[in-house]
Amino acid sequence: MKILVKTIILLFCTTGLAVGAQKGSYSGFLLAWTESNYSTNNQGIGSAKVDDSGTGYRIQAGYQFNANFALETGYNRYSSVEFSNIGGVSGASGKVTPQSLDVLGKLIMPITSGANVFAKVGVAFAEADGSSNTPAKNAGATFSDEHSFRPIYGLGGSYEFYPALTAEISWLQIPEGGGIRRTDLVGFGLTYFFG
Repeated sequence: MKILVKTIILLFCTTGLAVGAQKGSYSGFLLAWTESNYSTNNQGIGSAKVDDSGTGYRIQAGYQFNANFALETGYNRYSSVEFSNIGGVSGASGKVTPQSLDVLGKLIMPITSGANVFAKVGVAFAEADGSSNTPAKNAGATFSDEHSFRPIYGLGGSYEFYPALTAEISWLQIPEGGGIRRTDLVGFGLTYFFG
């Protein structure tokens, strides 16, 4: 096992020396498909129609120190989780809107000139804003606001198709805990390197 770990580390470090990579400040935008694990069970309501996935986005900025490491911060906006027909009451609805702000370390492994795979890990301040209309409140359904610091991690890949401009696809997940439910984001977008 130690030999495998040492081999991976050596390969990781020497690959970065052999292949050029962007360095410096960058920013990007990803359009995303998101899913949040808010349900009738974990929200304490008897029954409802739940729509827990949809379109979201990520705005990110960071600094890439070398071919293998960057620090990144980002804002993630997830699709609102919509609850309708709560308790079988027509018109009774509510929603939970998750969002997060994160700081990540990004480990990068160049695979060809311009193409990279990466892993991200860090901490996120996750927030879920809840709201419900009057018929839902009358049916006993209220959605509280929650916030918590949570770990965040993910995987992805990028390709530099034009000088200073890369296309990125990535997956990020915040695990459940602290009143926050699991949230997933799969995004595709562009990142621009300054300098």
